[in-house]
Amino acid sequence: MPTQEIQLNEWVGFFDSFSSRHRGWLVTVEIMDPEIGDQTEARDLPLEGITAELNQRGPDQIEIMIGNQADQR
Repeated sequence: MPTQEIQLNEWVGFFDSFSSRHRGWLVTVEIMDPEIGDQTEARDLPLEGITAELNQRGPDQIEIMIGNQADQR
């Protein structure tokens, strides 16, 4: 997937829409940290949703929610 920059004021709507379109898709979540290197946090688990929390007092946050296991259909 190509990189796309989303403006801060569009985060909430973008992630709501993205979550609706991609709910249930299998995702891999990687943490990129210059001190410890890239770490895989989860692999091939269903996306539940992504939310943005814009804080006036403190850092803004993005939360990625994934399921416990892939559907065994």
